[in-house]
Amino acid sequence: MTTRLRLASFPHVSYLPQFIAQALGYFADEGLAVSLTPHAGDWVALLAAPGAHAVELIVGNIWFALRPSPGASRLLPVAHAMQQSRFMLYRGPGLRQPFDWRQLEGAVVLIASEVPTPWIAFREALQRQGLSLDRVRAVTGYPARDAAAALARGEADFALLGIEDGLRHGFDEAAALADTIGPVPWSVYLTGASELAAHAPVYRAFQRAIGRALADIQQRESAELAELAAPWFPNLDQPTATRIIDRYRALDAWPATPDLVPEHLARWHDAMVRWGLLREPVDWQPLLRFIDDPAA
Repeated sequence: MTTRLRLASFPHVSYLPQFIAQALGYFADEGLAVSLTPHAGDWVALLAAPGAHAVELIVGNIWFALRPSPGASRLLPVAHAMQQSRFMLYRGPGLRQPFDWRQLEGAVVLIASEVPTPWIAFREALQRQGLSLDRVRAVTGYPARDAAAALARGEADFALLGIEDGLRHGFDEAAALADTIGPVPWSVYLTGASELAAHAPVYRAFQRAIGRALADIQQRESAELAELAAPWFPNLDQPTATRIIDRYRALDAWPATPDLVPEHLARWHDAMVRWGLLREPVDWQPLLRFIDDPAA
């Protein structure tokens, strides 16, 4: 018997595990018919999709599961997708000297912020580099496309963009946030708590398929991975897709297994509390119950 699952996500190469699992038939091997739907709305609508029964699964930051929500509609992680921030600082035209974080003092930095987490990661990186936000002319509220266009026109010194946006435009990379803040559960596959309780074996099967895809990502060449994912990125040429995957791999962006690492979750939780994305500390240990315990 085949179980149908609907998975919605923003259209990012960073979610490569789902595309590899689909392309190589790993979901089908587990008796799952998974439909992959790109999400075109905002993050609030994406969060609401499982509760509205529009989809069974979404991909997003672990923050989605840490946010306060009613019990039945609470989101829980079922598999890890990406263990590093995908956001980079890119330089504007004419800035080519070796980068030092002190160069941000007095500089205009555009923060692409369709979701709040890049802004939080940027603030965390500043603190770890010993910089005060008061000394950086950071501007939030830019959609990625607008931030990239403004940087290209020379209207800012730097922009914080996802890897795909930076490489598509050929911007010069200054620094990766991941190199400063370290591994965090940046992207996880999430479903509703009541859905997980009712259909745990289905989500265990989904987790196994993602695990196989993660193993392939560790072993296969980037060009092959780009070719497998190509049907979901018709507007992305293969050389650019390969470079994007290469950059993610250089960051060690994809975990080797679908498990979460408690130390990584704790680090990111503390940063979200420190910068106000979480109003107060949350007991995150229950989030590990399913994802890290095969008997759950």
